[in-house]
Amino acid sequence: MTQKIWEQGYTQNRELSWLQFNARVLAEAEDENVPLLERFKFLAIFTSNLDEFFMIRVGSLCDMAAVDKEHTDSKSGLTAKEQLHLIYKAVEPLYARRDAAFSDVDSKLSAIGLRRLTMDSLAPDEQKYIKRYFKDIIAPVLSPQIVDSHHPFPHLEGKVLHIAALLSHKKTERLGLLPVPASLPPVVFLPETPSRYILTEDILLAYADHVFEMYDVLEKAVLCVTRNADIQVDDETFGVEGGDFRKKMEKLLRQQFRPEFLNRLDEIVFYKPLQKEETKKIVDLLAADLQKRLADRQLGLRLTDAAKDFIVDGGYDPVYGARPLKRFLQHSIETVLARKIIAEDPEPGTVYVADVKDGELTIAPADSSLSLIHI
Repeated sequence: MTQKIWEQGYTQNRELSWLQFNARVLAEAEDENVPLLERFKFLAIFTSNLDEFFMIRVGSLCDMAAVDKEHTDSKSGLTAKEQLHLIYKAVEPLYARRDAAFSDVDSKLSAIGLRRLTMDSLAPDEQKYIKRYFKDIIAPVLSPQIVDSHHPFPHLEGKVLHIAALLSHKKTERLGLLPVPASLPPVVFLPETPSRYILTEDILLAYADHVFEMYDVLEKAVLCVTRNADIQVDDETFGVEGGDFRKKMEKLLRQQFRPEFLNRLDEIVFYKPLQKEETKKIVDLLAADLQKRLADRQLGLRLTDAAKDFIVDGGYDPVYGARPLKRFLQHSIETVLARKIIAEDPEPGTVYVADVKDGELTIAPADSSLSLIHI
């Protein structure tokens, strides 16, 4: 079906042409001559590309279809609605191929020891570890929400995983939503056998009954919303007459957010992109949040100046600014520290120090020079 759509003519619609390009990325993931981990990378690139495609280019077409239903693409003569119809037909087989390729790569990696587990496939000692991990690391940062007649459906952030649960209480059904916290690592590696791992959302899905303990959980699933992120103010179709960008942004905000949120906005401010030096202050804020959570367990954390510079260098991106910084801190500090705390069960008052030695980030108790973890 996809190939037939692409072969409609010499001059192609740019959206279908882009899908053809992304299909070539997928073909690399399907090639059995490519190393397994490289195939995994191509699957991630393909999926990320497609997410961005829907957020920006499909989002733009949806806007066009709403503004001018008769407007046609100059290359293919298609309206926005016709383009959307062809896109949806073209991506369906691509998703099926992606899922088949993932299943093939995942099974082959599992056969050589790198195994993604489910809660049902955990060994008894691993189940105990995950139970403690949920209690000590995951549960304190959860923010479950109930949707009923008194609590309207919340705004779901784009590309954020949520656990959705159909709940029942006194013969009344309602919806429970549980966002997967951004502060948690996406993957939990099991102790002693780091080649065995489980996804954080799978843990939350299994413990949904515990989170919503006042209700009977009838059904549950993991969901992720891909939102329209096309907010370019200089597009020809949505250009701003007279350069009144503030009014244009206010209009876009009304399209993206609920009125009860916008009513709380006092002013819209346009900021310049973050510079690298300013990012260091964000490291301090993120570290302070982690230190506060550790203080609840009577533990401490100190980052040396060298460690802060290391995190800034690894997490700062000139295009995205400090956006990747939080995930880099989670990977390089929080995940390793969490595993160390669970494994060592440190005494109250223990202070861990993150430092850089021989070009690598290390974490060790302040009074120990032996127990170093290289990241």
